[in-house]
Amino acid sequence: MENLIRKDALVLVLGRLNSSLDDQVIKIICDEVYELEKVPATMTEYLIVRVDKSQITKQKIADLHKTLYAHRGKLPVYFKVALNGTEEVNMVSRKMQVQIDHELLDELVGLIGLENIKVKVKTR
Repeated sequence: MENLIRKDALVLVLGRLNSSLDDQVIKIICDEVYELEKVPATMTEYLIVRVDKSQITKQKIADLHKTLYAHRGKLPVYFKVALNGTEEVNMVSRKMQVQIDHELLDELVGLIGLENIKVKVKTR
């Protein structure tokens, strides 16, 4: 943990506040520290991809498939498929698992939009 906390390092700190609002210095009891670029892979339980059948093309499906397979890993991918605008079918892929990182998330945002991507964060 000590090697991650250094000048100008971007980290995520999980811990407990150990000071009051009146204190001059904020004190945190640190339980865990993660490098910021490793947070998606470390803190994600699974990926949820929403697809609207009426608005997606065969080419986008092919691009989505290619993108997900380019980032193979161990995290499950759940799909929410909107059939008629309101009704959604939930599916999980047994074959498609990903390694989530900023690159994958950026590619997915470009393909299907931020509103169609969700991650389930691990609970401690």
